[in-house]
Amino acid sequence: MTQVEKAVRKLLVASQKSGVGKTTTAINLAAATSMSGARVLLLETDPLASVDVALKLSEHPDRKPLRLSGIEIPGVLCRDILPGLDVLNPFDEGCCSDEHLDQVLQILESPAIQEEYDCLIINAPPFLAGHPALLLRSCDEYIVVMQAEPLAHRTLPAFLELVQRTSQQEGLSVRMQGILLTLPENEGTNGHWEHELRGRFGGRILPQCIPYDEEVPRAQLFGHVFVHASPESPAALEYKELVTQLQLTRNISPSARRRTIEATLVTAAASVRPRALPMRKPNPRSKSNTTRHSAPIPPTPAFRGDTPVAPSSPDADAGKPAWTPPVLTPRGSGVRPSLRATPEPLPDTTNTPLPSPQSTPPGNNLLWVILAIVAAFLLGVGMRFAPLGNFLQPDLMMPLAVGVATAGIVGLVVWFLQTQQPNEPPSNDPPRKR
Repeated sequence: MTQVEKAVRKLLVASQKSGVGKTTTAINLAAATSMSGARVLLLETDPLASVDVALKLSEHPDRKPLRLSGIEIPGVLCRDILPGLDVLNPFDEGCCSDEHLDQVLQILESPAIQEEYDCLIINAPPFLAGHPALLLRSCDEYIVVMQAEPLAHRTLPAFLELVQRTSQQEGLSVRMQGILLTLPENEGTNGHWEHELRGRFGGRILPQCIPYDEEVPRAQLFGHVFVHASPESPAALEYKELVTQLQLTRNISPSARRRTIEATLVTAAASVRPRALPMRKPNPRSKSNTTRHSAPIPPTPAFRGDTPVAPSSPDADAGKPAWTPPVLTPRGSGVRPSLRATPEPLPDTTNTPLPSPQSTPPGNNLLWVILAIVAAFLLGVGMRFAPLGNFLQPDLMMPLAVGVATAGIVGLVVWFLQTQQPNEPPSNDPPRKR
């Protein structure tokens, strides 16, 4: 490592999750360092491009895509956000692959670029996204931004273990400068949760604590830098003290600033060569990454012209039935082509006995007949209820005969209707679970 490379400070601003003030800290740290006389480059590595949104860089007059400078890498460079502060965002034009991001980081490691700037501040995505080796390789030190709230410390050990394991695997030496606490809206300075976290982590917590300030969202609404728009606010004073605490202005170059940064980028990009990237590690906070590729992907048959070719594997095909090509139907035939090589056999139902259409138990018909006789008898007799001896009187014989005849006719009709309704065949499907 040359003397120029040692003079450039490379600070990574990281966090365990979003919404804790990480982007605000990266912007104001870079601005406060540039206001102290240093030449600072703020690099955005978060695909959400929160720096662009907070500073409204889409409306910045001095913004230039890297492709217009002759560099075939996605990204936009915005000059002079403040005097001495530039912002480089590889995700401004859309998606930026890991290979392109690695090329951008190699350009920033070149001696020509490091002669241009005194400090490099990197705004990292939450939990360093899925490829922490790239970001840790490009920095020498890092801070963790954490909001003072309940259960904020639960994911910190996992984050520190990720950084330590990645650094050991890549052979890196990245120093942790400390944990910066930011306060939510309903939490004041020297509050309960600040004391709780300081007591739990001790000296790892930085002495500065960023209070909640209403001027911060107001400055972002107009695209202003907070420490520059409100330099005497409590949060701005804390950021300035943090710059002194981290000694970001320790190695300021006395030479005049160069104005040919585009030509410097082209020169640095010409010396960049693609290198092999480590395998992307799944995000431990995501549940979908653990099961997305758990099952092996079956081999896809290759096609030569119109004839499918079966995959050849002597060891794997031993003892297995021969591969059957799918049936290709002509276009416009109205038949949907089947992509299944061998259709599943249907169950054999030739010997399955069909249910009888007249399978109603005889007991049910007899019950209906008895009920019909009783109902018809009551209808024939009417509402005349007499003692038992009066049933044999002549004036009651005619209603009794009519009731018995009506009961018989109704019973026959009910029995005929019951026998003409076939029962539904029993289903062999298992009952569905609710």
